[in-house]
Amino acid sequence: MNSSAEEAKNKRKSRLVIVAVFAVFMGPIVLAILMQSNLWSYQPESSKAHGKLLKPVVAVPALQQIIQEREKWWLLVLDDGDCASDCESTLVEIRQLRKTTGRHMGKVALLYIGQSQPDHEASAKITKIAPGITVIADSEVYKTILATSSTTDGSGEIWLLDRELMLFMHYDSKHNGTGIRKDLKKLLTWAQEKPE
Repeated sequence: MNSSAEEAKNKRKSRLVIVAVFAVFMGPIVLAILMQSNLWSYQPESSKAHGKLLKPVVAVPALQQIIQEREKWWLLVLDDGDCASDCESTLVEIRQLRKTTGRHMGKVALLYIGQSQPDHEASAKITKIAPGITVIADSEVYKTILATSSTTDGSGEIWLLDRELMLFMHYDSKHNGTGIRKDLKKLLTWAQEKPE
């Protein structure tokens, strides 16, 4: 009688082991199927991005025709064309943000878009503050980008453009430089290289 009780106990134990092994291997598969189906849809309430993610991204066709370089991410500043003190401080900030990307610095470019062509003095100031910056004066591009702004003139604000020159993130004038740096770091670390 003792041996039959032990056999029953061993059978129960071996069945439990089989069920446990089955659950360990099939559990993730069932979970993945549920997550991909319409039965269970999980959407995070917010993102960890520090800026405002533009949904959908904003295409700027005129900008795509002007700029031919497609392998860089762009930090963009808008201005009416005279580059006053807000513009100057924002240019200094994007220059510094680009420098903080370290080994990825070559993947980030700076872009100034003016509503009108800056005069010679303003142009010299812009290129002195942010060497290597691309300066474009186009009122249509300016208006398209300004439409995504929370203000009427876009002063002190920063936008991010992807490698296809699509606006995808906006930082208002009360932004935090550390937040932009963190977003850039994630973006540059996790972005895949474009296929040749």
